[in-house]
Amino acid sequence: MRKYRQDDLTSFELLLDTMCNTFGGIVFIALLLTILSQAIGNSNTENTPVEPRPEPEINTSQSEIQGLRDQSNELTTLRNDLEARLNNSLMDIALTKDKIERQGSELERLTEAVDHEKKMRERPLRLPRLHAISKVPVFLAIQHGKFYAINDVSTSYNRHRVYDRSDIGVRESGGDTAIDTLPGRGQVIKEGAEKFGKLKQAITNINPQNEFVSFAVDRNSFAEFIYVKNLFIQQGFDYHWVVQEGTIHITKTSGTLKAL
Repeated sequence: MRKYRQDDLTSFELLLDTMCNTFGGIVFIALLLTILSQAIGNSNTENTPVEPRPEPEINTSQSEIQGLRDQSNELTTLRNDLEARLNNSLMDIALTKDKIERQGSELERLTEAVDHEKKMRERPLRLPRLHAISKVPVFLAIQHGKFYAINDVSTSYNRHRVYDRSDIGVRESGGDTAIDTLPGRGQVIKEGAEKFGKLKQAITNINPQNEFVSFAVDRNSFAEFIYVKNLFIQQGFDYHWVVQEGTIHITKTSGTLKAL
């Protein structure tokens, strides 16, 4: 069997040593390359601009809540404005309704006056005859579409009827008496007015056998005067009338009185 020489073993050891050194060098180079690549990567990361992070979700929720609050305030303001407008509209409607009702009442009164005037024109007319009379006058007034009792008609026949001062003012000076009708007083003359108030008292308590009625009429109350006059004519009264505006003057005379 062949024996190996000593120099052969030395060559083999040199080969192993060379291979280990080579392998170690390769490992060292690989580690060096790895370290260099990491260093280059970190450098690139520092130079890259950082994108802003999105705001936390809680900030978004708070913004939504504030938006809802703003909308709620706007709705409250709008509701208050609508309520104010509604109240104003309701007030206007109430005022308009009241005005329409008052105009309706006035229209009804005028319609009744026109209808009465038509009826009176359709009736056969009898020309009044002025004649001397020895009866006692009872003074009445028709002004502003209202009936006023100048003399007291709340009692039956009395030759010395006093003045009824509840609806009139009286100023006496010598033989002249000035009568002023009081604002807001008097009885409105309309269909059926003879069934109540002082007009009914006058028709009931004045005695047509001993008294006659004397009317003071203003120019704006002829339709009412015709209505009242016919009521007294139907009861058999004699009457007299004069046109007097404003203050009514009654003068005492000693001559013969005349009536229709």
